[in-house]
Amino acid sequence: MDRPKRERRKSMPTSVENHPISEQNRKVPFTVFETVQSNAPDRFEAWRQSIGVMFDVEPLGKRPSPTFKAWVRTYHLGELLVAGTHFGDEQFSRSVKKISSDGLDHYQVQLYYEGGLVGETKHNQMKVRPGDIQIVDMAQPHISSAQGSSTIVLAVQRNALAEMLPDHTDPHGVILAGDRGAGALLADYIKSLYRRMDTVEAAEAPFIARATLHMLAACLQPSARTSERARMQIEGVIAERIKRYIGENVGARELSPAELCKRFRISRSQLYRIFEPLGGVANYIQARRLDRAFAQLRDPLHRNRKVFEIAFNVGFSSMAHFSGAFRRQFGMSPTELRAGVLAGPPVAKILAPARSEAGYEDWLRDLARRPASRLAVQATTES
Repeated sequence: MDRPKRERRKSMPTSVENHPISEQNRKVPFTVFETVQSNAPDRFEAWRQSIGVMFDVEPLGKRPSPTFKAWVRTYHLGELLVAGTHFGDEQFSRSVKKISSDGLDHYQVQLYYEGGLVGETKHNQMKVRPGDIQIVDMAQPHISSAQGSSTIVLAVQRNALAEMLPDHTDPHGVILAGDRGAGALLADYIKSLYRRMDTVEAAEAPFIARATLHMLAACLQPSARTSERARMQIEGVIAERIKRYIGENVGARELSPAELCKRFRISRSQLYRIFEPLGGVANYIQARRLDRAFAQLRDPLHRNRKVFEIAFNVGFSSMAHFSGAFRRQFGMSPTELRAGVLAGPPVAKILAPARSEAGYEDWLRDLARRPASRLAVQATTES
């Protein structure tokens, strides 16, 4: 069996390359495991050794699929780990014997955005569909069978989450439907969080972890206290949905605050509060329309279209309004831009995060030993 690089430190097949975090690039540390560098017949065994930090795994059939592959990309936020994963068909189990031997004692919040699973705990049956969220207590036994899946996983310190739940309800085995209510909000939040992890500064990590814990608590057990603490995170998810909708429908004449309130079932005051940091919802819509017009005026594919055609196409009904707003936004007229007076805007450069010397297996073990941070404990007392 081929042995990738990290075996020098421990007997665990993986493709992690280790680099220290430079002082100039203080991004959240991450680590990557993947089976791709192992020979095809050995990939399931490589995965078994790695994921064995949490679960005993077996192939669903008599033998693993010859196309089996798996990977895990994990970010460390302190009392919270955020991981994107992919794996093939398999059975997961966590027995009483394994629990007593490995000492893991955290919650796993798992968003299955592809695939799904069926399983059982001591108290209930589980069926997770694509888009659903499952909560697993790693200190309690369970067994499940999963088809090939892609997930985003939050590994959360027990105390950090349990102390935020008003009556310490046991969330083990809870499944939140990803197509409605609190589950849909939490799914959108988790996807947005993972998508942006490469841009998060290490100094921001404790605050993002705290905000995520508030969001989890509010969605797992809604109450006046948890919902108020998570209001900013919840409204942030709603804002992302609305902004995406505006981007997809920027040229629609009916796009307006009233139409957005109706579509997203929120009050006008809530809509205005969400968009207040962005200069207001009407200004935001206009800015996106101007951005679309700017792009089309510079695009050679649109060079034969008249300026007024582009203006009307992106949602403006008055050329005078369009020209004035365009000049205020970009410091030139639409015709000056088309003539090539100004070059395109600079592209922002984002520093890449640094890979950690540890693997996600070490981070999970450390999570069980690490007490909740002072910042997280302080957050639980704020009300």
